[in-house]
Amino acid sequence: MCGFLGYIVEKNSHKSGLDQKFDFYQKKMNHRGPDFQTKIKFEENDTIACFGFNRLSIQDLNTNANRIFRNDDYLLLFNGEIYNKLNLIQKYLINQKFDTQSDTEVLFKLLTKFGTKIIKEIEGIFSIIFYDINSSNLYMIRDYTGTKPLYYFNDEKNLYFASEAWFLYSLSKKKLNFECLNFYFRYGFSPNSKTLINNVLKVKPNTILKFNIKKNQILDYKIIDFSKKNNFLKENNSSLRKDLSKSIEKNLIGDRKIGVFLSGGIDSTIISLTTRKINEKIEAYTSIYEDNELEKDIDYGYTKRICDQFNIKLNLATITKKEIFNGDLLNRISSFFDEPVANLNIISSYKQSKLANQNDLSVIITGDGADEIFGGYRKYQTLEISRKLKYLSFLNKKIKSYTIKNDKIPYLFFKKNDNENYKYIFKNDFFNSIIQIKNHLFENYNEDNLTKLNKFDFYNWLPDEHNLKLDRCTMANSVEGRVPFQDLTILKYFNPEKIKNKINLNKNKLELREAFSDLPNYILNRKKRGWFLDDKKILKHFLQKNAYDLFKTNSGEEKIFNEENLLNSINQDNKLLNKFSLTTIVMFKLWYRQVMDC
Repeated sequence: MCGFLGYIVEKNSHKSGLDQKFDFYQKKMNHRGPDFQTKIKFEENDTIACFGFNRLSIQDLNTNANRIFRNDDYLLLFNGEIYNKLNLIQKYLINQKFDTQSDTEVLFKLLTKFGTKIIKEIEGIFSIIFYDINSSNLYMIRDYTGTKPLYYFNDEKNLYFASEAWFLYSLSKKKLNFECLNFYFRYGFSPNSKTLINNVLKVKPNTILKFNIKKNQILDYKIIDFSKKNNFLKENNSSLRKDLSKSIEKNLIGDRKIGVFLSGGIDSTIISLTTRKINEKIEAYTSIYEDNELEKDIDYGYTKRICDQFNIKLNLATITKKEIFNGDLLNRISSFFDEPVANLNIISSYKQSKLANQNDLSVIITGDGADEIFGGYRKYQTLEISRKLKYLSFLNKKIKSYTIKNDKIPYLFFKKNDNENYKYIFKNDFFNSIIQIKNHLFENYNEDNLTKLNKFDFYNWLPDEHNLKLDRCTMANSVEGRVPFQDLTILKYFNPEKIKNKINLNKNKLELREAFSDLPNYILNRKKRGWFLDDKKILKHFLQKNAYDLFKTNSGEEKIFNEENLLNSINQDNKLLNKFSLTTIVMFKLWYRQVMDC
């Protein structure tokens, strides 16, 4: 697992300070690859190209693998893991000679032999830069569900790219994108092709983006069309169990110690217990806020019970009230988030990853993705219950609102802020700019509302909220986060058109529960709940001391917030600004002041 950055620019547009910025931001990404760092710079025709690479060695710890793979015609930067490396060698490279045991060399040989069409056969997590020097084509490739990040900035005929966006922010004019701000303040994350800064873009998940240097032309196309590949619902649940076991076994590849995040819910429990059967030395990681009583914490109680019953070593990360109150922890964590995410679970994930690193672990496995694929969110059941009980809508306003036949229904589940919040939060000029932007989020989906919800979760929430959060928190501590539920073996179970078959009035994830029906009843029957529910208390403790310094407008920043209203709301506990509203503001401000320092 690694980090990279680079540029290809016309000679006459190469600015004197570019290389200094390049070196600074490559060093800033050291947490993504603390084991080795290098860069290559060369001239080709009328361009100057520079590629930087930081390596976290997990497969092949030999120093011979510490390099950028290139020859006279091609160059490769790779961030990720290929789980089916040996199968690909047997199928396509059986007579090839290898200098290393790294999956990067395998990928380099595959791409130079077959081109990007081979990508659809790769099982793993990845973001890739592949440069065909002779044709002047550079390919930016991101995995199926966006587990690994990849950003780019196209300035006339110059292209810049990186695993983290800070380098690109520093090259831009740092102008805020009002369309993305509208999206962020409503939903708590950025849409999956843009960032909050104009012209700094993301390669979309499941996409190969082709950039021709000479023509300054960008084309993108899907690696796999999920709508065509996954048009069925498995009826044989024993197949699901076998497929997940295979996926987890593949995710255990590597030459370093491996652990699991365990919340006590069904997803992480399945991951942990299946992993335990394959590797008895597996360790679990969970967390708790110091201000809570340990014996009364529900999540910890379930987690400890599982570990005691199945003899799994449990590592507990404690979040202290002092580090929250002083702002030290949240400020440090936010320094790794090149995109703001309105979810304070980042604190839990960060602390657990830090403890894993201290215990010499380099890989953490999680249950992320199961909710989107198998129908795990409560909103699916809520909408389905409302549909089936619509004849009782006269008794309940909420049921009535969910049974209205129009495209506004999905917004009832996702939109966290409305115009009244906006008017109170923002300065008038900013409010007037952002409120005029129409959000077309759900208009792209023509299906029924339940399908729309599931598609939004899979194509937006999963890559740009869940996976972004996991990647930044783990890699901040030089730990790789892996997600077996998002392997190609399991992604074939994703079918939003048949989401109704995966839930009923009483339970969700019917398919998954049936496949693992031998789990303890206290897990199978546990109600869905978010992990780490003390965010309201943590937010309150953080703002008690840090609100004034955080919300004041710093030099260079646009005047966005009505600071007086914000501070009054915090001091008087104004109900207009709920927990989510304040979290979006806090995470945005922590992010924005770092962007202005780029």
